Amino acid sequence: MGIFRSPSQLLKKRKASSEAGEDKVETAASTAEGTPEASADTPAPTNPLPPAPSTTELLLRSDREKSQTAYQRAQKAEAAYRAKKNAERARNDYKSSKSHIKTSCIELKLGIKTAFSSARSSPSVLKEKQHNAGSKKAVRRQEKEEEKRKRLSAKLKKVQEQKAKLDEGGENAVSEDVVADPPANGEVEKEEEAVVAAE
Repeated sequence: MGIFRSPSQLLKKRKASSEAGEDKVETAASTAEGTPEASADTPAPTNPLPPAPSTTELLLRSDREKSQTAYQRAQKAEAAYRAKKNAERARNDYKSSKSHIKTSCIELKLGIKTAFSSARSSPSVLKEKQHNAGSKKAVRRQEKEEEKRKRLSAKLKKVQEQKAKLDEGGENAVSEDVVADPPANGEVEKEEEAVVAAE
């Protein structure tokens, strides 16, 4: 054990050595009575006791033992505290991750459902776009027809005004507009029909 022996261990050792010494003395005495030659040949066992430690040394050792045990208890308490805190953090993290995973699973299910429903209903979206495109074409066509009617009605008015001037002033007073752009026979009839249809 060396230098660092506790007082209790020293006392136990002394007690054991003293008991062993008594046993050896008894055996030596019994052998000495039986055979005087044997006792003369072997020297008597001498087991000197180690010097007793001073009280200061004993106090220092006991203080060291106390501080050692206190340090070990403090280490154990610190390890227990850390384990408790880490376990508490781990439980909180587990709960929060569980709730996050639960909500993410719900959101994933909803996302997949809506993706499939949108994929199923995509033909109707295309039909709607085609219908809107057709209605836009119809609106544009209508606007073009209205513009044509306006132009034709304006031309028809000009032609009628020129006709009225010709009828009033004679055939020599032909305006330059009529000579430059004379309407064909078919165009005039179509223009008149378009104007009548518009009214």
